[in-house]
Amino acid sequence: DHSGSMSGEKLTQAKDALRGVLKNLNQQDRFNIILYNDQIDPMFDRLRSGKGAGFREAMERIDRIDASGGTDIDGALGAAMKQCTDKERPSYIIFLTDGQPTVGKTKEADILSDTKAANTGGVRLFAFGVGYDPNVRLLDRLVAENNGRSDYFKPKEPIEGKVGSLYSKIKNPVMTGLDVSLNGLRVKDMYPRQGGDLFDGDQIVLVGRYDAD
Repeated sequence: DHSGSMSGEKLTQAKDALRGVLKNLNQQDRFNIILYNDQIDPMFDRLRSGKGAGFREAMERIDRIDASGGTDIDGALGAAMKQCTDKERPSYIIFLTDGQPTVGKTKEADILSDTKAANTGGVRLFAFGVGYDPNVRLLDRLVAENNGRSDYFKPKEPIEGKVGSLYSKIKNPVMTGLDVSLNGLRVKDMYPRQGGDLFDGDQIVLVGRYDAD
């Protein structure tokens, strides 16, 4: 997100976080950067190798990112999902915004349904809300429906540390696409509904209600 409200310290922190992610890419990883405000501007037309010319070009272009315009969340997520259609390997989107959707489709229901429909590759979506007014309800529902997690930062709270901590986990998943079954129990109200992924140094907690047979 490089909309006008990201100007100043927030954009600087976001750039630092982005650089941190790029520096920690593995050789076999592929990446792209979707810059968005009221326009959607993928840095590359396809995913690029985690090392090499694409990495060097991305690092140089990050310095030239400035803040202006509105916030097209629906368009940004749709463009990112189109880059991640390979079902043979886990794909992750790290989504960052500091505000409400103001351009393009702005209704929560439309954004949720569009993102879910575009997620044909089983992408895990991780969202970071910055500042005092991100749409927490929308971001939490987006990640819940796309097997990810969300986190939030106050204006002067460092972003790069948490984003770097997240990436250090997701770059080496231990197990992906976990499915939990309980024999001999009638289970209801389980959360999360899907097991998701287990990352190095992390844990998965499932809660719910059950009746024994």
